[in-house]
Amino acid sequence: MPRTNWMAIRQRAVPTAIRHFRGGLASASTVVPQRMDVTSVCETKRKPKVVVIGSGLAGLTAAITAAESSADVLLLEKNDKLGGNSAKATSGINSVNAKEGDTPERFIEDTKKAGHQVNDPGLLELLAEKSTDALHFLHDRLVSDASESGGTVNELSNAIRGGGHSIARTFRFPPDSETGRPVPVGWTLVSTLERHLRKLPNAQIMSGMEVTGLVTNKDQQKVTGVKAHRTSDDTKASDSASVKVESIDADAVILASGGFAASEGLLHRYAPKFAQLPTTNGAWATGDGLEIATGVGVATRDLVHVQVHPTGFLHPSRPRERSVFLAPEALRACGGVLISPTSGKRFANELLPRDKLASAIFTHAQPLRAWLSARDRDSENDKENKESSDSSSKEESQEMAVAGMLLSEKTVEAFGHNAVKFYEKMGVLTRYGDLGEVATEMRVPLQTLRDDLDAYAEFSDEEGGKKDPHGKQYFPNSSSYKSQTEPKPFWLGWITPSLHYCMGGLMFTQKGELVKADGTAIKGLYGAGEVVGGVHGANRLVGNSLLECVVYGRISGSNAASYAAESVAKKLNTGA
Repeated sequence: MPRTNWMAIRQRAVPTAIRHFRGGLASASTVVPQRMDVTSVCETKRKPKVVVIGSGLAGLTAAITAAESSADVLLLEKNDKLGGNSAKATSGINSVNAKEGDTPERFIEDTKKAGHQVNDPGLLELLAEKSTDALHFLHDRLVSDASESGGTVNELSNAIRGGGHSIARTFRFPPDSETGRPVPVGWTLVSTLERHLRKLPNAQIMSGMEVTGLVTNKDQQKVTGVKAHRTSDDTKASDSASVKVESIDADAVILASGGFAASEGLLHRYAPKFAQLPTTNGAWATGDGLEIATGVGVATRDLVHVQVHPTGFLHPSRPRERSVFLAPEALRACGGVLISPTSGKRFANELLPRDKLASAIFTHAQPLRAWLSARDRDSENDKENKESSDSSSKEESQEMAVAGMLLSEKTVEAFGHNAVKFYEKMGVLTRYGDLGEVATEMRVPLQTLRDDLDAYAEFSDEEGGKKDPHGKQYFPNSSSYKSQTEPKPFWLGWITPSLHYCMGGLMFTQKGELVKADGTAIKGLYGAGEVVGGVHGANRLVGNSLLECVVYGRISGSNAASYAAESVAKKLNTGA
């Protein structure tokens, strides 16, 4: 029987696309029942089938790896566009930086220290050991993409030293050589991998498909498919009768559906203290994969460890907005400093691990209500929001706090002028002609601010040098904050600690297998990315999220494809 090229069918009606995935050897006119047994369709020739749930960097990496391992792959994404939170990542991706004397052991030590020793040792060791291979995987696809388009190859060649790192190992793209425009890390990686995946003849992408459950055998020891339905603007979630759920058979399933830092329900359950804080996550980060996996017995770990990123941008006109732009750690790694609106001085080492810096901001910065009051912005609407927030939980909630992030011209040059212009356009960064204008906006004494920055410019980590009282040991572009006779520009943005990442998640093995509480793997079920837990411990370092996506996306994709092939072979041999 001739094989239909079902992979060429993209974005058609749900029943058609699912028909081609479940019965790859059937003709296009085949009538498909509500549930098709793939073993009944020319079993002797069919390829193993892998379903990937989620299209961030983990999902795309897993899908490509599985497809390049000869499996037929169907990637399902509930949003119309691919990329998830990975597309929003801006600071970079980590790798052991051997050129600077870095080692896997040093990488592991930094990550364990930041994670408060809660990290799974085996998962972390694998992350470090496979970090260089992960960058090679990305580089190969970036080269291929540039070759096909005739463009310039984007290379992850600029390394910065982020908070909690003892060496520069967070890699970013340099600005575009022709235009000078910044090359966003996350968006560039996911868009490149998406284009690569779409060109593979044995891979198919279906966006607007929400997975609602996993299909297993009777004792929930093996996954055999997923349940999903088409998301639609004209279908109300409450109108369950109008939602047509489809069952999609698969030999293996990979969950790469992300975390829950935008789910108020799950945040109130696992991290109630921080549930009222704004989030840097897209509205899609609702923990879907967590819910459907635990429904078939997958165990979880570290769910209480939800990362509060120290620097989310606070929009001066919309200070209680739920979703905020991330003020990326790269801004501080390039030299940005934090100033308290109450004292007009620095109050912390800006390159502390994220949890410690967030804690310092809550302690030393200005509570949002006081910040608003000082600017006559404590409106009736804001009071209503506060009353609603106070009554939403009986537990004591962490109040928002506000600090100023100050950027010198050298810091802006290091980060990228065009990238800063984006934040200016969004209304979260403002350029001022001199430090006096900054002091006026911050409502702090100019001399206090100037003296503090002059002192900062003199700090050094060299032997005999003047030490920072806040313990900072690395001072990127610090001399550019020293006052001069001639006025020089500064940029100021208001920041507030914001929900950012879920360190905890589903329990999994070094093979990417999702497991029950007793450690037993559920056959045919794998995971990668933020949906799984154990790699980061109680706190994540900048750059380790994208790295985890690639390392464990590759591992889960490869092992899912191998398991699927073995499963098909077993069915052939047994006649099942």
